[in-house]
Amino acid sequence: MKLSFAGIGKAAAFDFARRKARVILGCRNPGKAEKVAREIRSATGNDNVLVKQLDLCSFESVRECARSVLETEENLHILVNNAGISGTVKKLVFHK
Repeated sequence: MKLSFAGIGKAAAFDFARRKARVILGCRNPGKAEKVAREIRSATGNDNVLVKQLDLCSFESVRECARSVLETEENLHILVNNAGISGTVKKLVFHK
């Protein structure tokens, strides 16, 4: 699961953990993600919440995370792609 530290990603991670699923949080900042993982473990009693480094701006990071999951997990039942974006968007100009 690609996790934001608030909102839909975090709520989904909590919900899956409450249902006793194995949850993998793929995050750019493992330190911040580990704090959220501890919070999830504590609140749900599910110790099966893991953190993996994942920077979606880097194809190398995406490949490494995928390789790691393929090596350690027998199955992947649900993938939640919940990556936020930020920045400015150029004004769109429409022509008839």
